[in-house]
Amino acid sequence: MHFRPEIRALLLALAGAVVLAIGMGYGRFSYTGILPVMLKEGRLSLHQGNLAASANYAGYLIGALLLARAKPADARRLNMVSVGLTICGLLLLAWITSPWAVVAIRGLAGLLSAVSLIAASIVAAAAHETP
Repeated sequence: MHFRPEIRALLLALAGAVVLAIGMGYGRFSYTGILPVMLKEGRLSLHQGNLAASANYAGYLIGALLLARAKPADARRLNMVSVGLTICGLLLLAWITSPWAVVAIRGLAGLLSAVSLIAASIVAAAAHETP
């Protein structure tokens, strides 16, 4: 499909906003709201909660390093995969009972949020270069 440049720019901005809202909003920052409930329910100790937060930071760093040389041709697919897996990971937090599974999911969520941010930036940059 071919759209007028201003419509194309609007669609690109909207798609980027959705990817970032899911990748960064859910993947990085949803844990802040969920943690007090998990602590109150006894699903995590404070130490395990700290480990989960650290795993998220480490995952973000690993994701950023892995995508340092990502190509525009791969970025769209990476966005879709990262968004889908981020949503699945958030849903899993409602059912899992193992604290170590929470730590692993938070690490994966960090990695996926970096993928979302960097891949969305690559898509936007490639679209800007394309007339």
